[in-house]
Amino acid sequence: MEWFKIILEALVGLGFLGTVIKWFFLPRFRIEVRKKNFEKDKIELDNYLDLCKKFNEKLLQPIQFQYATNHFLGTTRYHYNLFNERINNLWNFNKTFSNLNHGYFFLKQVVENNQAHLEYIFKEKTIKKIRSISITILLCAAFIYLGLVIFEVFFLKELISSKSINKDTYAFYKIISCVIYVVLVLGASYFGGKASTALSLKDIFDIKDKNTKIEQSKINTKFKFLIKLFNFRYFIRLFKKLNKY
Repeated sequence: MEWFKIILEALVGLGFLGTVIKWFFLPRFRIEVRKKNFEKDKIELDNYLDLCKKFNEKLLQPIQFQYATNHFLGTTRYHYNLFNERINNLWNFNKTFSNLNHGYFFLKQVVENNQAHLEYIFKEKTIKKIRSISITILLCAAFIYLGLVIFEVFFLKELISSKSINKDTYAFYKIISCVIYVVLVLGASYFGGKASTALSLKDIFDIKDKNTKIEQSKINTKFKFLIKLFNFRYFIRLFKKLNKY
């Protein structure tokens, strides 16, 4: 059995290696693989478009169409209303949907009367500031890295040899600076990328700005309720005190 396993592992390895070689050196093989993937996507899209047509003709119940949308998208996050009529105009659906998932960090879905729309979780100008700050951080990080390389190549040895800089102290602060540098770069790349993607989807999904009036009215309603509740308890305590006398 041992020799059989060795031969089988060798054949599997050769098969994988052969596939890799074909992928890199045979353009037609890459095209055939991509065609198969596109064929699967086409079949799924055609099926979903048929379901959209049936739903618009009221041949499907909303719950049925929602489950069909969940199956097509591979997630339960989105309401079918976001894609029902809009999908016909999305010429590159896979990329657009991938961008939507990526930028959803700055978005929220609002469903009212079985109608869904997307809103930014912050004001649009705030998200634009996040994008601008992230770009600024990344540009500064690039210049700082370039300056550090020039400093270490041309000046560091002379400064250490002249004892203007302590080698161990420099190494310690360099490690701390590198950690901060990496955190800032990763954070700027992460939040800046998501902010930029969310802003790019505004026209595609008709994303609305954050409705501060509704949020403020909710806060005011809760505040008024707390005031009334406080006053009610205050009057009860006052009434009990008066009854003691």
